[in-house]
Amino acid sequence: MLYVGYSKRYSIWNDHSWNYVYVDGEWKMLDVTWNNTTGSSRRYFLVDSINTRTHDISVHDFRDMIEMAQELAIRIHTVHPAPERLVLSADPIADIDNANVTVGNKLSWNAVSGVSRFDIFRSGQGGAFTRIATGVTSTTYVDLDIVADTEYRYVVTPAGVTHDNAAASNIATVKTGPGSFPNLPDRNGNMGRANGFILMQIDNPLMNVNGEIVEVDLGRGTAPMLHNGRTMLPIRSVLDVLGGDAQWHGAEQRAVLMANGNTVEMWIGRMDYLVNGIAHEMDVAPFIENERTFLPLRFAAFSLNCRATWINATREILIVYNSGAG
Repeated sequence: MLYVGYSKRYSIWNDHSWNYVYVDGEWKMLDVTWNNTTGSSRRYFLVDSINTRTHDISVHDFRDMIEMAQELAIRIHTVHPAPERLVLSADPIADIDNANVTVGNKLSWNAVSGVSRFDIFRSGQGGAFTRIATGVTSTTYVDLDIVADTEYRYVVTPAGVTHDNAAASNIATVKTGPGSFPNLPDRNGNMGRANGFILMQIDNPLMNVNGEIVEVDLGRGTAPMLHNGRTMLPIRSVLDVLGGDAQWHGAEQRAVLMANGNTVEMWIGRMDYLVNGIAHEMDVAPFIENERTFLPLRFAAFSLNCRATWINATREILIVYNSGAG
């Protein structure tokens, strides 16, 4: 803590003024009135102890007022660093095929020392803030429970803190597009709104699953990559999230994916593939690298009744799906 005060009668000269400064656990004197011995200029300095009654002992060094102000500013900043503040941004993520349709609102904020989990609050159309997610461990979240042509406001807080607490972030505002996002089938074929997300990034071996950070390829460090303009990755991690399964038939170089009631068959080096036995074409072929089979994410996701969209600014891929819950 830094305190500043002054005393006019402390010096042996009754008309001399001292400023007391409490720095680093000790009171020191700041002389702002003394002229040097030649009387030609004014100097300012700190004295080591309040017991010092003369100018010529225990003096740190002479310095002009600008240097003194800089030193005190540095000391104040060191003793009292500015508290970390949550800074939140919100962006609508458009559907890859229709820019008027918002898939979800992506929220991003900074990490804060000592905070490992966050809560998210939302207000729609000027209503009251309500908590929509709790215990989020990442610093990114996608709100899928949205409707078209609506303005939303968001606040992020450390877990367990209310939206109006001093530790809360700023309010971030975003408006969804005029188009409505279509319902998706769950694993039982029931249609409903997308309520789960997977957020991946090119060259990043970690992915965000509904606010939790997990590895794309457990223990292998494999990351999504761009190949001929398409996002490729081992699809197993996505299937695990969807509750699906994959089979590899090495003799045929064929991968079989099963999730959300669909069966997808793809071959290494071939652009034709089957969805429930019906032939389709894609514009990039699967390949094998580092003993991993890389499949085109978008074609695989769409074939498994998910939706995938590209976020160009951050080189991310957002996959949304209907988990059947809720």
